[in-house]
Amino acid sequence: MEKICVKCNGNMQKALLNTNAAFCIQATGKKAKPNLCNVDVNVCPECGYIEFYADNPSTFRRIK
Repeated sequence: MEKICVKCNGNMQKALLNTNAAFCIQATGKKAKPNLCNVDVNVCPECGYIEFYADNPSTFRRIK
């Protein structure tokens, strides 16, 4: 599924987020400690807009 930029309607492209360590998000809450997931990045080559997505969003549905 091709993603479209919300700013300029250009075609978004997958990109890599290069960091010195793993870049992941962690849910908050009492049971959040083991619930980590990686982040997918899409960038618009036309305007530079960037979107971040959890690669496994169901990780956060289990947290209460």
